[in-house]
Amino acid sequence: AVGRLLRDSPWRPRIAGRLPLARTAEAHRRLEAGEVRGRLVLTVP
Repeated sequence: AVGRLLRDSPWRPRIAGRLPLARTAEAHRRLEAGEVRGRLVLTVP
């Protein structure tokens, strides 16, 4: 039920970028510095 509600919702998160998991420290620094509007997604190889 929740999955369907989210899937059919007009709301979509703003993805500001994708970084590999190895660059987690960089992602954290960018978020703390306020350089990002939206979410950063960490990808796993």
